[in-house]
Amino acid sequence: MAGIQKKHWILSVLTLVVLSASLVNAGFPCNSGFGGGGCFAKKGKPAMPPYDRPFPLGQVSDAFWETQQTNAEAADFIMYDYEFVGKTANLNPMGRDHMTQIARRLPHVPFPIVIEMSEKTNDPEENRELIKIDETRRANVVMWLQKFYADDPTMDPEQIANRVVIAPDFEYQVNSDQAARDFRAATGPNRSRNAYGNGMGRGWGY
Repeated sequence: MAGIQKKHWILSVLTLVVLSASLVNAGFPCNSGFGGGGCFAKKGKPAMPPYDRPFPLGQVSDAFWETQQTNAEAADFIMYDYEFVGKTANLNPMGRDHMTQIARRLPHVPFPIVIEMSEKTNDPEENRELIKIDETRRANVVMWLQKFYADDPTMDPEQIANRVVIAPDFEYQVNSDQAARDFRAATGPNRSRNAYGNGMGRGWGY
């Protein structure tokens, strides 16, 4: 009887050894959920396809920050309406300083130089005059940049001209009255109701 029990014990141990070896060859135990040798991996193959693996830390969010940074850099090359003297094509001192900064950075960036389009009115005749002003501003900026790089053979005058365009500003602009109203709405006694998003009286305005 003792001999039979001993044989059963030996067979059980051998069975466990063989089963353990089979599980290891099949990829058990799980060393990682994604790499080779995982629970569902075949021998010599990864457990899951590469596109199921998580991105490195920060890779997804970094794409958004880089896009915002690029857009901010492009905005540096906008010549705003307030950088000209009134409704003329002449740059004021701030505009001339800005033009110098743009000129120095021009060879190193791909962005266009945008002349902010004048805000149109309901008067067709006035709008035609504004269009002429915008076109004159562009011509003056092109001439200024071409003169700046006159002695640089790497800067083609035609390519410089092609990079200067007339277009609306990238951002929504408000006048001083609208800005004051927005400020009062966001900071006044009724800010919980009037601020962006309507905070339902609980101060959730933003």
